[in-house]
Amino acid sequence: MVDMGSGETRTLVLKGAEDFLPAADDALFAGTIVELDPARVVAGSVDVELRIGLPTGYKVNPDAPSRFEFSVDGSSASVESPGVVVDPSFPMTVPARVASDSSELIADVSVVYCETEFESICLIEQIRFVVPLEPAAGGSTAITLEHSIELPDI
Repeated sequence: MVDMGSGETRTLVLKGAEDFLPAADDALFAGTIVELDPARVVAGSVDVELRIGLPTGYKVNPDAPSRFEFSVDGSSASVESPGVVVDPSFPMTVPARVASDSSELIADVSVVYCETEFESICLIEQIRFVVPLEPAAGGSTAITLEHSIELPDI
């Protein structure tokens, strides 16, 4: 927003925008889908590390809500969903429990980011990570979900 009298600019903060994002089971997901290779992990406690790279000259909007919804299909495994987070930082680590049977981790992420210097342009990136989980003796205790956001043609 621009105050025409003083020339001062501010970020317009929209509240409740996360309510319009698609649910995890919505077949009409319009964001970027990142399908990862199967992760060989130990059965039990693991850490899910979310790494989101922003374009050069952009930052997470510290005033706008970003959303992080995690789910596991196909087993009794579980993962904590941070839900709505204001001013998230990356990498973000989320605890999970992996069952001894195969499953699939789904992470729906919506990040609001703006130009660093002027904050005159703010964008929303929706990402769905899908990673099959394969429990195995000697498997990893961490799952990494990584994506670099590319600026759209604007």
